[in-house]
Amino acid sequence: MTRYTPKVPNQAQATCLARHAGPRETTAATAVATGAGLVPLPSAGDLWAITPQIAYLTVPGAVVAVLTWNAAIGLLGPQNAVLFGNLIPVTTFAIEIVRGYRPGTVELAGAALTIAALVANNLLARKRQPPFVQEPACAESLLEAA
Repeated sequence: MTRYTPKVPNQAQATCLARHAGPRETTAATAVATGAGLVPLPSAGDLWAITPQIAYLTVPGAVVAVLTWNAAIGLLGPQNAVLFGNLIPVTTFAIEIVRGYRPGTVELAGAALTIAALVANNLLARKRQPPFVQEPACAESLLEAA
């Protein structure tokens, strides 16, 4: 009996698939909301005033983030790298606690449940699958040299 192994997209394909749909739907929703009069069209002065914030979101938030995410997938493997996406709300929660927010019992239980689920999932998945081994980019030249 052969084991089914799904075809996993490479790093560039995975990034493209994840980032392709979002801007299209956001642009369409904004156009509909603006056309329906639900949100006002910003003036040129408003757009100019937020240019530094947009630049900040674009460069570190998009370019650097995608490059480091792809590097993380290459170093850690996709199974481990994807777990960090689930930690984003927990990290935000921790930052707010440091800034003085006092969470309730339910919030602390939710954060603990999230962390426990991530750890359990990772440990169980490691038992079922062989470890991720990344071949060096120059594997062909190493084989030819041997």
